[in-house]
Amino acid sequence: MGDSKRTIYVVGNVDWHGRLCRSDIALLDQRLDSKRRHRVPAGNAGREFLGAFLLSLVMYLSEFRGYFNEETRIFLSIGVLGSFTTMSTFSFESFKLLEQGEIGALSLNVAATLILTFLAVYLGKIAVVNMGWE
Repeated sequence: MGDSKRTIYVVGNVDWHGRLCRSDIALLDQRLDSKRRHRVPAGNAGREFLGAFLLSLVMYLSEFRGYFNEETRIFLSIGVLGSFTTMSTFSFESFKLLEQGEIGALSLNVAATLILTFLAVYLGKIAVVNMGWE
């Protein structure tokens, strides 16, 4: 099996790790939903934040520190984290809020998710750049 086919095979067979974690967070969010006063799907924003932060660590550790080889970077970024975070969930949940006329919750969901994921990427980069590894 060639290197690219092997990589595709490995990524395709490990993404279930990320999907299981995503499902667990979604189920927890649904259980907590009835106890919230607002309708913002907080589990998705939290998952996107965590996923963006972990992805930035993997990518910046590869770029700045050479910590992961290409196969490991692809395995983690596409195989595991790519299936853990999903903008399609974000888009769907946001659209449902729009359909339901929940404009305040929609605005908060969009702003919180985008701001938190940008912040997570920045924090991941800062963490890697300032590690002081020589």
